[in-house]
Formats: sequence, C-alpha cells, structure tokens
Amino acid sequence: MPKPLAIPMLTAAMVALATALSAAAPSAGAAPNPSPALSLEECIRTALSNNPSLKASRASVSSALESEGGTRSAYFPQIALQAGYSRWESRAFLPDSILTLPPLHLSPVIGPTNQYSLDLQGSYTLFDSGLRRAQAAGAKAAREAAGEAAAQDTQDLVLNVTSSYYGLLAAQANLAVAKQSLKRSEDHLRLAEDRKAVGAV
Repeated sequence: MPKPLAIPMLTAAMVALATALSAAAPSAGAAPNPSPALSLEECIRTALSNNPSLKASRASVSSALESEGGTRSAYFPQIALQAGYSRWESRAFLPDSILTLPPLHLSPVIGPTNQYSLDLQGSYTLFDSGLRRAQAAGAKAAREAAGEAAAQDTQDLVLNVTSSYYGLLAAQANLAVAKQSLKRSEDHLRLAEDRKAVGAV
C-alpha cells in the first residue's frame, strides 16, 4: 500500500513526463499533417535525387568522363580551317602630273577592294614518347576515382537515411511506450486518490 508521501512524488513525476510528451507531440488545436508517411524506399529515392553533395559527385564524374574523351582526341589528325574577309580602300600619293597624264587620267583612290583568304592546316602526331598514352591513363584513373567517390557518397547517403529512418521509428515506438506508461501511472494515481478519499490508505 503506498504511503501518503508517495502520492505527491508520483504526481510530480507524472506532471514532468506529461510536460515532456506534450512538448514532443503536436498540440491538440494544430491542423493534422495531410502528408502520408514515407516508406524507407521513398526516403532513399528522395535523398538520392536532391542531395547537393551527391549532385556534385555526379558532376565530377561527368567532368572526368569528358576529360578522358578529350585525351583520346590526341590520337586523331588535327585539322584547322580559317577563313577571312576584308574590304579596304587606299589613296595613291602620286604627283598630279602623272595622275592626269593623258590618256590615263588615274584616280588617286585605290579601291574599295574586297579581299578573301582561306587557310587549311592539318597535322598528325607520329611519335610523342608515350605522352598521349600517359595522359589517357591519367584521365582514366581520374574518372575511375571520381566514380568510386560518387559510389561511396551514394552508399553513405543510403546508410544515413536508413539509420535516420529506423531511428525515427524507434523514437516513435519509445513515445508510444511512454504514453502507455503515463496512462498507467495516471490510472494508479487515480486509484490511489480514490482509496485515499474513502479512507483506505
């Protein structure tokens, strides 16, 4: 049979527990969250689609892949084509006696003249002491390293989401147990108060 001093102590403990639970739980007047609970697969899919670090890792893989492709271009012939156009006008500084000499009657202005140019160059490297092969191997290694880093980031993200997901489930289960314990404590307190009221304690 509980002693009279146990009742105030039990009441204080119940008040403290109820205060903690009410702080963790939404208020009674708050609107319920219409969003349904997400499954673990949905949480992982959302994280993989929106995580900025993972996006950066994927961009690094794409950049490394482009760099690797660029090193392969050194094995092909290089062709350069350049075209140009200019229009110019000049003045001939000649004595007037020559310009007006019959029957020439030359104009002191030369032009306007249109000038076109077309330049085509080609080259092919026959020997480079293994430079191209070394550059291609380095680019391949960088691409593989970027891929490994992206895969590691993906695994870490999935692990973190999974741990957080089950951590939330555990917290919700603990909250449900705490609510049940609070209800039992309230029932015990009510029973003790009823017994005290009728003089049974």
